[in-house]
Amino acid sequence: MADVKTKTRRALHSTHLDSAMHIGERIRDKKGEETLVIDVSKVGTIADFMVITSVESSPQLRAIAEDLRLYAKNKLHWEVHVAGTWDSEWVVIDMGGIIVHVLHKHLRDYYKLEELWLHGG
Repeated sequence: MADVKTKTRRALHSTHLDSAMHIGERIRDKKGEETLVIDVSKVGTIADFMVITSVESSPQLRAIAEDLRLYAKNKLHWEVHVAGTWDSEWVVIDMGGIIVHVLHKHLRDYYKLEELWLHGG
């Protein structure tokens, strides 16, 4: 039975990788800056991938976050949870196996999320 779980987990990880990379491309198309896709699957069970991107304005944050929410819901048919409001400076989109952080550059510089996740949580 463990072998079946391992194969299923690998297949799901691969699906999440493909989707995370596509999400990164969508963010790039909306002018998100310094976008990173980080494999966090070995760090914990919260998700397989963390996507982090910076924005310059709240309208840009809203455009990216809404695009990703609709993409995950309507194209991928995933349940999506959003924390933060469209007019805030930081929105987190939880897609299950992928968590996306869209935040203003000054907050990203302050919190250094990528350092936290790249160095093992």
